[in-house]
Amino acid sequence: EYYKRVKKIWSSELYARNKVNAHNTFALPLLTPTFGILNWTKDELAQIDIKTRKILCMTGSFHRNSDINRLYCNRNKEGRGLNSVVDTYTTRIISLSIHLLKQSDSHKYLKAVLEHENDSIMRQSKGFQTELQLNLREVEPREASLKAKDALKEKHHEAWSKKPQHYYLFKTRKPAKG
Repeated sequence: EYYKRVKKIWSSELYARNKVNAHNTFALPLLTPTFGILNWTKDELAQIDIKTRKILCMTGSFHRNSDINRLYCNRNKEGRGLNSVVDTYTTRIISLSIHLLKQSDSHKYLKAVLEHENDSIMRQSKGFQTELQLNLREVEPREASLKAKDALKEKHHEAWSKKPQHYYLFKTRKPAKG
């Protein structure tokens, strides 16, 4: 169903910005409820991203020689604004682990879930937080998710801006007025 929606969105006659918004709000939410429930591997998530980019190439919305990091950068930093499946998984696991930590004291079932998931979700979350250099102990789950998403988008921007071939035109361009 995810791939059907991706094909339908990217083969439509919408403008590119609207296609990205439709992808982020119509196709990607099909996968997010499964994060934390199904045991996804990084390779499976990366393959979903690769197949998504192949669909974008087939529909003429993304060139295969274009930079992948620019595709996942924010639009206000000259990126395309698409949300990656891997990045969405990362932010979802971080916010889920913080939710479990905060709510496990007041709910006996969540306490049991926390004890059961200590090896998987909590371990993954700690790994993601150290990778992104985030300290999210005292924040709410939604705020943690936003901070993780911003850190991932910034990571994509840094990777893209360090590539002279891809970033050259954007460095020499004058910023838009207004």
